[in-house]
Amino acid sequence: MPTSTTSKHGEVFVIRAKAPTTPKTYNGNTKFEDGDLRYWSWCSQQGYASGRVNKCLFDEQIPVDANGYYTLVLSRESDRPRNAINECGVSWLPIADVGGTGDPDLSFLVLRNMLGRGEFKHAVQNIKSQETIQQDMGDYFPRARYTTVSSFETAVPCQVEKR
Repeated sequence: MPTSTTSKHGEVFVIRAKAPTTPKTYNGNTKFEDGDLRYWSWCSQQGYASGRVNKCLFDEQIPVDANGYYTLVLSRESDRPRNAINECGVSWLPIADVGGTGDPDLSFLVLRNMLGRGEFKHAVQNIKSQETIQQDMGDYFPRARYTTVSSFETAVPCQVEKR
């Protein structure tokens, strides 16, 4: 599920959604024993034309809160909020300093879902139409907004400040 972002609306793009559960396979587990999906990830791309990927984060790299939700921040490296770190419960992806479509402020973001369990109906593969996307994904639909670095740092307080 791709979308575009632009820093013209704000320095920081914040996404919040419920995280599908996945098996913990990063350390060698070989079986899909439990979970909504086999795998999910977010990738920040310079643009469709170049195909350049800035960075990706997969399910086990994204902190999830006690209610099953995650917060993902996108910004240029120079605009990264101090609290956009896993220790503060926030994951971060870079936006390219130069966009890939002739607009230096434009970047692309892709949510990938793989191999959903039959009873999990909220995967991106199950979206029926653009008009029903929020209904089809339910709490798993990524809600996003633009903000400033200082507003995000104020709204999401964190006592840990290390990178």
